[in-house]
Amino acid sequence: MQDDFIIDLGAHNGDDTGHYLQKGFRVVAVEANPILAEQIVRRFQQAIGDGRLTVLNIGIAEQAGALPFWVNDDQSVWSSFDRELGGRHGSRCHSVVVQCGSLSSIIEEYGVPHYLKIDIEGYDRVCLDSLQAGHCPRYLSCELTHGDGLIERLHDLGYRRFKLVNQSTYTDATPVFDGQLGFRALRKLCVCVPAAKRLLPDGVRSDFDTFASRRGYRFPQGSSGPFGEETYGRWRSKEEIVRRYDQIRSRFLRAAVPLEQCWYDVHAS
Repeated sequence: MQDDFIIDLGAHNGDDTGHYLQKGFRVVAVEANPILAEQIVRRFQQAIGDGRLTVLNIGIAEQAGALPFWVNDDQSVWSSFDRELGGRHGSRCHSVVVQCGSLSSIIEEYGVPHYLKIDIEGYDRVCLDSLQAGHCPRYLSCELTHGDGLIERLHDLGYRRFKLVNQSTYTDATPVFDGQLGFRALRKLCVCVPAAKRLLPDGVRSDFDTFASRRGYRFPQGSSGPFGEETYGRWRSKEEIVRRYDQIRSRFLRAAVPLEQCWYDVHAS
């Protein structure tokens, strides 16, 4: 394991890559969209020249080869190898042929990273299935929205500490849905009087936390945000995190909000 090295899998426009570089890490940024990969190259020419950044314009698949990649013309973050995800909600998309390789081949060439960020719209499980217990990063995050069994797979790989991270607030809080006036009023009270949070049970307290305003900086929309020990809250067991995620999904269902809007990452260590 290399403590100064991060793999940014699904680098998108490079916002996360920039954060990792700023913190002093060496980075391999992997992005399937050729337009975005080229933008990352132009954006970080100095880091590439210094040998701190390598940009790979490839997709991640079970084996090497060429596959159609669906580039979303309206929301680039929705681009995916899955046609349905790539053109969700009737948005415009087009296909490009992208060369693919396995995550294991990248790790074999560049080494095991300190942190592995996975965000590749529906193919996160493919990445986890290519990892081997005993040869995993110290910290890892992946998106829960489009995959099932990811937490259980992480546990199988040897991870024992977990956190849920809402990609809007960087806590494990649930959004305030329309009509939840009491919930909204209580959250506002906790912002104005932070001590009021101590009266709430642990499983609810993060819904009223002001972590976003205490970070001292703001990540661009769509970023994966803090990682490792800088993430919000305490680490939890697999059982705790599964129970918490089930509670959050139930809130979305009761509010008649589609589960695809339940946008959470799981962080593991």
